[in-house]
Amino acid sequence: MKMNEKTKKTLTMIGAIIFVVVVGAWIILGGTDHIEDTNGSENFSLQTITNQDIVGMSTGSIGGPTISRSTLTGDTVEFSAEKFTGVYEILYDNFIGKSDFVVDLTAYEIYGGNFELVVVHNDEIVAVLEPGLFVNYRLEDITGYVSLRIAGESASFSFSMTELEYDYHSHAE
Repeated sequence: MKMNEKTKKTLTMIGAIIFVVVVGAWIILGGTDHIEDTNGSENFSLQTITNQDIVGMSTGSIGGPTISRSTLTGDTVEFSAEKFTGVYEILYDNFIGKSDFVVDLTAYEIYGGNFELVVVHNDEIVAVLEPGLFVNYRLEDITGYVSLRIAGESASFSFSMTELEYDYHSHAE
């Protein structure tokens, strides 16, 4: 059955209108905007993103993080951003039997904005990791879902871990 020229033009026009409406709605309603740092350059605590946002992963993220692997510094994975906003899951595990969750970070620094690096276990933030040259966190004999997440508001930060440790856990990369 052949479609006449008028029907083809009508269907093409309807398709074009739907496309424009969807793209327009995505631009207007979608995406995360940067949340500005309103509490000063020396205060890195989150002002807008809540613990519920972090646990629920209910915000998107923009501005990173950049994840780079380096063999020059001893097979490390570095996470960094110049202006990061939102919530992002660095790595995770889902333990069926009792297990330990261990994270060893090096050179964890916050340079600006508002930022938190947290451990979430079964829908609860169980630790907020503080910046430092060496940061070690251990959660023993646990079951269920556990993850390392970042939350930032126009944040500039960096931290590293060994490539072996990063690859031991599950992650989106």
